[in-house]
Amino acid sequence: MKVLLDPNMILDHLLEREPFAEDSRKVIECLQNKPFHGYIAWQSISNIHSMASMSANSAQVREVLKDLLKFLTVASVSHEDLEAAFRFPIDDFEDAMQAAAALACKAECILTRELNAYQNSPVPAILPGEFLSLFGR
Repeated sequence: MKVLLDPNMILDHLLEREPFAEDSRKVIECLQNKPFHGYIAWQSISNIHSMASMSANSAQVREVLKDLLKFLTVASVSHEDLEAAFRFPIDDFEDAMQAAAALACKAECILTRELNAYQNSPVPAILPGEFLSLFGR
């Protein structure tokens, strides 16, 4: 199963943002230890680094991101994928770009705690808790 992680999932884990940190940690552990293929959008890496570096040491954030890339793959996207994001009926363009990345890597779902952001996405979104009850511990 291929899944794309919304950047907030990683930020929740990295910055221990409650009440979301526990589910995010469990999802990340599940992706490390199960036969899933986890993806992350290219632009998410810089967004996560920028946001996390406001609260944590930049060098440490880079190390965490490098560790995540040991089991998450950056979704390969093209110029055409970005053009498709402009056509999606999704209000927040960053979310449209996430949906385009999910479509490009053929993800079966986007893991997010913000279902409303992806209600018009061509790739369905599911909550971390739902994913964990289906596939986790």
